Amino acid sequence: MTNLPLAHQRLAATFFDIGVVKFGEFRLKLHEEHPDAPLSPIYLNLRTADNLEQGLLTSSVIASVGRMLYEMAGELSLDYSCVAGVPRAGNLFARAFSEASPGQPVPLLRLEKTEKDGLRRVTRLVGGEYSPGERVLVIDDCITMGESKLEGIQVLERAGLVVNDVLIIVDREGGGDRELEKAGYRLHAMFTLSALLEFYLESGRICQDRYEEVRTYLAANS
Repeated sequence: MTNLPLAHQRLAATFFDIGVVKFGEFRLKLHEEHPDAPLSPIYLNLRTADNLEQGLLTSSVIASVGRMLYEMAGELSLDYSCVAGVPRAGNLFARAFSEASPGQPVPLLRLEKTEKDGLRRVTRLVGGEYSPGERVLVIDDCITMGESKLEGIQVLERAGLVVNDVLIIVDREGGGDRELEKAGYRLHAMFTLSALLEFYLESGRICQDRYEEVRTYLAANS
């Protein structure tokens, strides 16, 4: 049986039911650096309809995610004074996190991603007020190998900020947690992809064959 808390089960069900979770053959960001990597049989589009890469999330779902991430940071006693999202998808959730604070919004920093030679990189800190030495909580939607998170962290650290923790919605279990740990950062995920799969199987949203297909992919690429 799934061990997801009830609120997480409801959010996971919403993701599936509105079409955020897709099955097929997908290229991920990791394929920019590793074009020969196997295509993923599952993809999570955690974006809104007005995003350049259109998604299906509504503002109310994003606000719910922001509240859950904010509560999660409190439960984990994470130490931060401001928050930054990894662009582009992470910006939405960082803003929702900031606005979930019951007092003043958590100060929000904005990173920018630029494209060169077909590759997208987090390159600049372009918004927000901060002082050197402040601790920043980094937020993103998913993690596979961790490259974009490390890019964002490096930009923040060059500005004199301190990063200890990265908070995400889904860990795709591609080794990103180990990459961050190796670099000295802690990853905290609301869901693992395995936990989502278990819930979708148990709730009848996917069949056993689909479950086994994705589990086989994870086992070979974790």
